[in-house]
Amino acid sequence: MNRRAAVAGLIAVSGSVITLPIWMTGCNGTPKVHIAPATPEVQALLGAIAATVIPPSADGKDPGTLAAGVDKYLIRIIDDTLEPAERTKVYARLQAVEDESEAAFGVSFVNADKMEREAVLLKFAGSPDKGDREFFELLKRETIKAFQTSQHVMVDYLHYKIACSARAVGYAVQERKKGNI
Repeated sequence: MNRRAAVAGLIAVSGSVITLPIWMTGCNGTPKVHIAPATPEVQALLGAIAATVIPPSADGKDPGTLAAGVDKYLIRIIDDTLEPAERTKVYARLQAVEDESEAAFGVSFVNADKMEREAVLLKFAGSPDKGDREFFELLKRETIKAFQTSQHVMVDYLHYKIACSARAVGYAVQERKKGNI
């Protein structure tokens, strides 16, 4: 073997090992924590909008969007995927929904009845302002997507089976061997 090639390879490897910690500083294992700037009032407003788009069933068998966590999903979509300027516009339009409900019916959108909520949202859906229509379409589209892909719908209505993790399967096998299952 050529000694010069071996020494050059050894130097290259040791240089890589020395600089590896510098490269890996961006690979820390701390998970990203989501802190929503949305207030509880905004979450309640988004929940009321989602419950108006997809209301719970009259017989109570289907609890609707709030049980599926659609309001929390909408906050995550707004805060995590929209650019700051777009996020500001969405929050301004949410305030406009609240203001419209107050002006038209004298009650907050959250406290309005079903017909009043629908009237406010239909005003935004049929607005001549393109921004109002896009705002309504965004909330409607994301509400439907969140509800259709929720565990509640996937398991209870579509009868999908939840895939278990390897740890859960191993635990079930151990419990079955013990006779607990």
